[in-house]
Amino acid sequence: MTEEKGAIEEGRMLLRSAHSAVFEAMYAAAHEVHESAREKSPNLDLVPSMDDDDMLCGAPLTLEDADRRSLSFLLKEADEVLDRWLIHIVPWVQVAVQQADGKGMNAEAITGLLLVRRNGTVRWSLQGLFKHVDVGWWFQENGAKQFSSVAALARVWLGRVYLNAFQERVFSTGGLIVSSRHTSTDNERAEMQVLLKQNRSEIKRMEPHGGSSVVLIDNVQVS
Repeated sequence: MTEEKGAIEEGRMLLRSAHSAVFEAMYAAAHEVHESAREKSPNLDLVPSMDDDDMLCGAPLTLEDADRRSLSFLLKEADEVLDRWLIHIVPWVQVAVQQADGKGMNAEAITGLLLVRRNGTVRWSLQGLFKHVDVGWWFQENGAKQFSSVAALARVWLGRVYLNAFQERVFSTGGLIVSSRHTSTDNERAEMQVLLKQNRSEIKRMEPHGGSSVVLIDNVQVS
C-alpha cells in the first residue's frame, strides 16, 4: 500500500509539472514570446528587495511586463487552472437532456440511466455515461474551451511512448488513464480519458452492479 500511495503521489507531481510546462508553452505562444527573447529577459524571481531610501531607482517595470517574465506567476496560474479542473463537476444529467432534445427524454428518465446508488452513495454509472452521453462532443464544445491547457496536456502525453510500464502506471494514477499501446496522438481517446478522470484518486475496485459498471473512488465522485 505504501508503494502504491507513493506511485500515486509521484503521479500527481508529474501531472502538475507536465501541466505547468504545457501551460507556459501555450502562454508564450499566445503572447508571441520566443525562446530567444525569454533567454534574454531577466528572471524577476531573482530580484532582491531593497528598502534603502538612498537607493536611486529608475522607472518601474509595468505589471504586464513583470508578469510575463515571472516564472512563479505562470506556475501559480497553471496550478490554479489544474486545481479548478480537478474539482470540476460536469452536470451530466443536464448535458444528456440537451443532447436528447427531441427524443422525448426528460431529466427524470435520464437520472435513472446515468446514476446508481452504491453503499448509500450516489455515483455515476460509467456504462450509462458512455451509452447515453456523447462526452466527446461536450468536451469539444465546452470542456476544451474552459480548460484548453488540460486538453493539450492530454493530447501530448497520450501521444507519447513511455519508457517502461512503471512510468505509464505513475502517470495514469496522476490523473489520466493511459492504455498499454499508443504511438501517436489520438485526440478523441485523449479527450475522453482526461474528461472522466477515473484515476484522479486511488481506485479501490471496478465491478458490475445491477448491470452497470461503477467505479468506486475514495471520497471522489467520478464526473
